[in-house]
Amino acid sequence: MRQSGMSVLAGFFILILFCSLSYAQSQQVTNGLNFLFSTQNPDGSWNGTLLRGPFSTTVNVIETLSVLGQGNTSAYSNAVSWLQAQDLETTEQLSDRIYVLSTAGTDRDLLISYIESITGAWGGYEDYDINNLDTSLAVRALKKINYQDQDMMSSAVDYLISTQNTDGGWGFKQGMDSEVHYTALISKTLQQFPRTTSIATAINKATTYLIAHQNTGTP
Repeated sequence: MRQSGMSVLAGFFILILFCSLSYAQSQQVTNGLNFLFSTQNPDGSWNGTLLRGPFSTTVNVIETLSVLGQGNTSAYSNAVSWLQAQDLETTEQLSDRIYVLSTAGTDRDLLISYIESITGAWGGYEDYDINNLDTSLAVRALKKINYQDQDMMSSAVDYLISTQNTDGGWGFKQGMDSEVHYTALISKTLQQFPRTTSIATAINKATTYLIAHQNTGTP
């Protein structure tokens, strides 16, 4: 229950953060910070769930603390130290660490080595099947650190655009049914790039898909 509760509350807290225009004065944010500080593990990490481990939760909390101006706290520095010490191999984990810490180095080099040269896309590891999720995460991370190989970045963006479904959404892989999670992530990634006609069209189609699949909120 502790692990499950941590993930749910952390996710809810992040949602409050990005939806609130006055988060600096919000008692909810103060309560959320106190909760995060009190549940941090001695090694600097936070517990995850059966589906999402400590790595993903800790990455999310680090990003939240940074946005809230808590980068000078011991909780933040201990979490960063824990994250830096992890031996990572997957595209998702490498991308997340690059993105949240805004650092390149060996993480960037290993991530780039995983790219499939023909399509310009990524799979979970080197030589794994390429997919939309890992490609989007890699592109997002490399964009965050201003990676300069524009040809490579353009190829990855073109791949994502080419795998968009006719309904405007994206699935995990090309040909799979669209899902809100992947569509929102990929649309957000594309929004980091100049609005060429193809990018703007893809974003507009994704927005239409997301609006159509928004929950009504009715009882």
